[in-house]
Amino acid sequence: MINHARTLLMNRPGRNQSLVELGEEFIPDSFLAQKLPPWLQNAWAVLFGNDPDNTYRSYVADQLLRCVHATDYETYLLLHDRRITYDPKVINDLATLRYGLLGESNSAQYQNAFAIGEIEPNEIQGRIREVFSFGFSGATLTLTNHRTQQAKVADVDRTPASTTTKPLALPGMEEVSVTFELSTSTSGSWDSVGTVTVIARPRKSLVDKVVEIDNLPDFTRRLFGTKSAQPYRTFYNLWLQQACFPERLAGLVLAMVFRLNDIRLGRV
Repeated sequence: MINHARTLLMNRPGRNQSLVELGEEFIPDSFLAQKLPPWLQNAWAVLFGNDPDNTYRSYVADQLLRCVHATDYETYLLLHDRRITYDPKVINDLATLRYGLLGESNSAQYQNAFAIGEIEPNEIQGRIREVFSFGFSGATLTLTNHRTQQAKVADVDRTPASTTTKPLALPGMEEVSVTFELSTSTSGSWDSVGTVTVIARPRKSLVDKVVEIDNLPDFTRRLFGTKSAQPYRTFYNLWLQQACFPERLAGLVLAMVFRLNDIRLGRV
């Protein structure tokens, strides 16, 4: 399976995947998301969130895999299939990600969009990206959340002296408001459509996540086993390396990948 380890960690179906989306790498069409046992689901949720968006999944998977690729245990990542579509030594679009609010529109009347308020990630859920559509029709502005379909409507002052709209809270993200800078021209209609994308900078470190996972009841025994056969014995010894975080993380990630593969093949 191409991108074997990454696909297992992401645990989302490949069908209908859009490779033009931020951070996306190929997932086979035949891959289906797996139902994980509670003990493994709890650890997965610490890393990725309870209901992550695709951007956060990609962000976390990229962090985890780059760390493992940088250790002497990279060969385990490629043991089941050496084919990968990403280069762990090359900076990708996730590393140069522009956080904040970005508005886009083909209308000449639209100039810019600005956020008011602190854009915070929801890393419990695993959500850092929301997309909203906006539309000006006459003197009315409508904002719609793509994911939830929540919408908000506000009146817009169309006088030439007013080029910036009043703040309107983003539906489903009420702690952040958006204002639009518009053309001063009043000729013709102000009918205009576009999108606003909000991306929050993740704040939770991998170190914090590993500490949280280490405190999950019975997780270590279930992940590595009580009479560990190889390669789990190697992964467990890495996990015990408290003084070397990359190797400790490699032990965790590799053991999860191998357990996920066992689940996929019906061995658990």
